Amino acid sequence: MVNLENNAEDINELTSGLQSLLQVDESQPDRILNSTDPPSKWKKGWFAGVSGRIEILIDYVSDKELQKQMRNKTKFWISDKFAGSTPFTTQQNINEANELIRKVLVHFNR
Repeated sequence: MVNLENNAEDINELTSGLQSLLQVDESQPDRILNSTDPPSKWKKGWFAGVSGRIEILIDYVSDKELQKQMRNKTKFWISDKFAGSTPFTTQQNINEANELIRKVLVHFNR
């Protein structure tokens, strides 16, 4: 685990980013989204933003079970099973990501 005090600014930036991603619209669109559409949790790019921040924060987390959950989810989100071969995001994917974001934010008292 990395020293939190020396990296407080990084942690604040990463957790603020997660808080912003948590606020992104999650209503299911009427059509498949493309890169020019407004932010949506139904876009794979949203998961890339979540997983990127969570991957960096793993080393700052003292709770081993939470670290494991973070590793497993980010591994899944970058896998071909999720990112490549599955064309559609599900509400369950979004719910699981929201839950993990909330756990990480609670861990950092955000």
